[in-house]
Amino acid sequence: MRYWKEWKQSILHLFFPSLCALCKQALLIQEQVLCIACEHKLPYTFYHGLYNNETSLRLAGRFPFQHATSLFYFTQGSAVQELMHALKYKNHPEIGAYFGTLLGKQLRNEANFQNIEAVVAVPLHYKKEQQRGYNQSNLIAASCAEAMGVPFYSKALIRKRFTQTQTQKTRSERVDNMEAAFFINNSNLFVNKHILIIDDVLTTGATMEACALQLLKLPGTQVSIATIGIVI
Repeated sequence: MRYWKEWKQSILHLFFPSLCALCKQALLIQEQVLCIACEHKLPYTFYHGLYNNETSLRLAGRFPFQHATSLFYFTQGSAVQELMHALKYKNHPEIGAYFGTLLGKQLRNEANFQNIEAVVAVPLHYKKEQQRGYNQSNLIAASCAEAMGVPFYSKALIRKRFTQTQTQKTRSERVDNMEAAFFINNSNLFVNKHILIIDDVLTTGATMEACALQLLKLPGTQVSIATIGIVI
């Protein structure tokens, strides 16, 4: 049965090949979303084992966290921006799963992230999630958790306010905009655990700060942070 499935996939791939999300060349059967050449060109930060990386420094002093990292540098006009735009606005959820798997495979081998006990994503308000069809950070977090071999709690942290877009706001305005935007739906999942909070792109960090502060109200809870991109 397994060989029939593999043969069927090979035939489908021959006549209907998937294309690389960047260069649009046909992918090999073992490639997902990006061809190997385009994947190798992505601007990895290599932050995971560094304590004083830019992600950590951007969040330092705002809330207590164990470790913080980002997978890629995010710059205007970059491949990462193109992929993230396709994920968020062009209905390409497979990019989220791909990013999450890349992140999880790296973090599971890093000493700084060996003690993670569960993963949670920065939530979208349900109205915005209905408009988009999915929460891109949920897709990233679910795949990251699977690659790390830890649970993913998809509905335990809820966004209760439909906040205005953060794109054009200053850091102070973003913090005000996010105040009291989140609540914990099931606190028992987080008590006395080390939680990894995942978001797509880190800019000022106001959204991440608001999520972390809610979780840190619980007894014994520790948080670490990971994003796919960091705006530089």
